[in-house]
Amino acid sequence: MKRKKRKGSIKEIDIASSIKDSFLQYSIAATVRSVPSVIDGLKPSQRRALYVLYKELNPNEFVKSSRAVGEIMGKYHPHGDQSIYATLVNMAQKDRHNRPYIESQGNFGSVLSSLNEFAAPRYTELKLSKFAENVFFQDYYRELEYTETYDNKTKEPKVLLPLVPMILVKGTDGIAVGYTSTVPPHDYRSVCESYIEYIKNRFTLSDLNWITLANMIKVKFPNNPTIEGDTIKGLLTGQGKIYMKAKYGFMMQKIKRTEYTVLRIKELPYLVSPPAFIDKLKTEKDFKEYIYGINDMSSRGEVLIDLIMTNQTNRCKILDFLKTAKCGFYTEMNYTMNLIDLDNVPRRMGLKDIYNAHYSYLEKILMKYLENLKEKYDDDLIFYEVLYVIVRDKERAKKFMEDVTNYSRLKLYKIFYKDYAIESHIVDRILNSNISILSKDSFVKDKIKETKNKLKDINKNLNNIES
Repeated sequence: MKRKKRKGSIKEIDIASSIKDSFLQYSIAATVRSVPSVIDGLKPSQRRALYVLYKELNPNEFVKSSRAVGEIMGKYHPHGDQSIYATLVNMAQKDRHNRPYIESQGNFGSVLSSLNEFAAPRYTELKLSKFAENVFFQDYYRELEYTETYDNKTKEPKVLLPLVPMILVKGTDGIAVGYTSTVPPHDYRSVCESYIEYIKNRFTLSDLNWITLANMIKVKFPNNPTIEGDTIKGLLTGQGKIYMKAKYGFMMQKIKRTEYTVLRIKELPYLVSPPAFIDKLKTEKDFKEYIYGINDMSSRGEVLIDLIMTNQTNRCKILDFLKTAKCGFYTEMNYTMNLIDLDNVPRRMGLKDIYNAHYSYLEKILMKYLENLKEKYDDDLIFYEVLYVIVRDKERAKKFMEDVTNYSRLKLYKIFYKDYAIESHIVDRILNSNISILSKDSFVKDKIKETKNKLKDINKNLNNIES
């Protein structure tokens, strides 16, 4: 059988330019997926997961993890179910986060065994944590900027908006094309206090003031290892290192009538599991020269490992050995704060960049929220004041109630506009409310006072932001 000749022409292209253009598109997409946003400290998969748990599912009830995965994958994040479930597990692990964004039931992994060994989604349950709900889903979240989902059938927020830069509180890591991001977790209260000071004095901050703000922020891991090194440089410049070592003490112990010195480990560095630590320690070349035996008694969330020293070593020698051994007794962690800004551009950010970027967006959204809220309460005030004019006079209130009872809505529009100069939308609001309550002048009077107080607070906040 003869093959048909294909018609057409061969076009010569520059291979370098073609690869450069294709690679650039891929790298931008991969970077946005893998590097967190400076505004909410989340990657797209994490943001969509939290949004689904709040909006599509009941945030107050546990649901099967498999159901949550299905909702996320079907409506917002068309990727593999295993990667989505891994994202949910990551945000639920208490050994990984000081304040997990997801509350869990079932086996979600443990640092005592392995954080990568967790039960299948059909066996576990989860829901949005109260902490995440309070941080990301206050009333103003409805004013966020939204974008179309992958199938253009619904919308999702471009970013969520916490009141403080959660990128510092939560910590994160991510690897993209040409970019890595590693931010240690910090104490929530210390970040809040530092950020409040920034907001109060943001127009007059000197370099020395920024050092003071950075000094207020404390690194805090879910466990409590000994932290060494300068965290200030990493916070200020977006690039630095901190060092961690295990918490330990020495004791004497008799084994088979022989007394040995024991190095007791009570805490390992962040995310170092006892089994992995012991396995790596045993592979060290001089292991048997320094260590006679290992007794792992870790359980119920607490690390407890005894390293029984040989009679030929002493305390200084074993500490030097553990310092050079690549087993996890000593570890280092980078500050590499490459983050995505509002224009989806990745760049290195220090504390100044993080605070300025977060506050500028926070100010924009809060202004929009307060202006909309002011408009709502302005309408409320008109509604209650017009109503008070009617109900404070008994005869007028009686006629008002009779009209509401006897006439159709279309007729009421004309009557109320003629008699009380009430617009149709105010009439609709009256008719859709509890008439018996609204007819009480004391109730309406209290509502006028309450609405005026709310407007006073809103105007005060608007003036504070504008000034």
